[in-house]
This record gives sequence, C-alpha cells and structure tokens, in this order.
Amino acid sequence: MSSSRLLALLVLLAVPLASAQAETLVVTAARMMVECGMTPMEAIQAATRNAAEALDRTADVGALAPGRYGDLIAVDGDPLQDVHALETVAVVIKGGQVVKGLTQ
Repeated sequence: MSSSRLLALLVLLAVPLASAQAETLVVTAARMMVECGMTPMEAIQAATRNAAEALDRTADVGALAPGRYGDLIAVDGDPLQDVHALETVAVVIKGGQVVKGLTQ
C-alpha cells in the first residue's frame, strides 16, 4: 500500500472516532504535509477530497454536498495562510448537530 493511500485510509477512518481524536489526526496529517512542501490548500484537499478519491469513496465523502457524509469545523484564523490555524477549532458540526462551540 502506498503511503498516500495509507494516509487516505487513516484520515477516512478518523470519521467514527471521537471528534477530538479525529481532529487531532487530520490536523497532524495536514501539518506534516505542509512541512513536506505542500501548500495548506493541498494538504486540506489531501485530507478530504483526495483521501476519498484514493479509497473510491467520492460518492459519499470527500466534499460538502447534499447526500454526502460530512463534518464541518470552524477555526480561529485562516488555515490557507497558516495550517496551524486548524489546531484551534472553535466549532464542530457533526451529522448536522453542533457538538462543540456555539450554543449546543
């Protein structure tokens, strides 16, 4: 198994984990990808869209669209300028429900 496919598998397997564990895995993966030379946008896409493509799961994950599974996060800062902004998650919406932040 290639390292990119393994990373894709690990990122997608984070979905059923507790939100804090999933956040940590995705943030760590994105930070490492940027440290290896990717732009923040490329790292975020690798952890979402590209991971879904690598595992033939684009019909249900990897993008925000009707009928797909997707969780949303809101962060303090702009992760496209500084991927470390992903480390400060202010809001998590999972399965359409706010599970962290705002008024739950």
